[in-house]
Amino acid sequence: MFIRNKPAKYGIKLVMLCDADSAYMCNAIPYCGKKTGAPKGISLGEYFTMELAKPFKAKGRVVTTDNWFTSLPLARSLQKLEMHLVGTIRPKPYMPLELLSFNLEVGESAALYNYEDKATLLCQRVKSTKRVQILSTVHHRPSAVENKKTHLHMFYNATKGGVDTFDQTCASITCSRKTRRWPLCILYGIINIVVNNAYVHYRHNPENTKISRRQFASDLAMQLGRPWALQRLLNKRYLPRDIVSLIATVYEVHEAPATPTTPAATAKADKKQRCYLCPSNSNTRTKLLCGKCQKTSCGEHSTYMCEKCSIPQF
Repeated sequence: MFIRNKPAKYGIKLVMLCDADSAYMCNAIPYCGKKTGAPKGISLGEYFTMELAKPFKAKGRVVTTDNWFTSLPLARSLQKLEMHLVGTIRPKPYMPLELLSFNLEVGESAALYNYEDKATLLCQRVKSTKRVQILSTVHHRPSAVENKKTHLHMFYNATKGGVDTFDQTCASITCSRKTRRWPLCILYGIINIVVNNAYVHYRHNPENTKISRRQFASDLAMQLGRPWALQRLLNKRYLPRDIVSLIATVYEVHEAPATPTTPAATAKADKKQRCYLCPSNSNTRTKLLCGKCQKTSCGEHSTYMCEKCSIPQF
């Protein structure tokens, strides 16, 4: 999809739920457009919020949302789960016009309390032509704290950045590459999410606070790739020399392990049979048997080693 005012304007949108303190991604749902399977009478913002928060519902937990998600029906749904909502909200038909059109100076705020839904609606004039509304089911008596900002403003500003911080960390160190294949794009995103969440877990231990995110990602990639690279070296006979040299240099393998075939081709069949590794149009026949799988293999596809050298040393 295309979003004009985003740094990454083109891509696949994921609606995410992140922790406000650590920017840990807790849950995510791909956005499939307005035809996403939301029940009738429920907005997409309410549907996504309830689905994302479903595994983490707990008494007293607060969900902070932006104006695309926030609505009074969403606040009611969360209150049924004994949870709370704080978020900016766009002008809605059920909002009192007196508050939206109230004469305010720049920086001043006005608030109304809904006794039926136990929710507070605060309206602030941030510019001469712009107003911002915040809906909260936690703060019922807004009072000025700092530069005409109430504690409702301060709470929202302190908890609104979980998803944005997560996106920034994923963009700073990313494995994504330019591609037209959307499954591959999703795979890149999943890898970025896993690396970021793994780093949050790793830093949770006070002994691991000195390592940087870039160093952690580099070490993680090396450790995950090492078993597969060494496995490819086992079949170095069929690899180009430059790839063998590159793997040996990157993973500091001084001598690439040889192919673990029969240690000594002493086993023989009763009569000659076709080599199972030769192509079908070849009629190579031999009596030599592999010491491990007991299949016939010709001299071209066999390696003779002593017992000590047949064990790969990584």
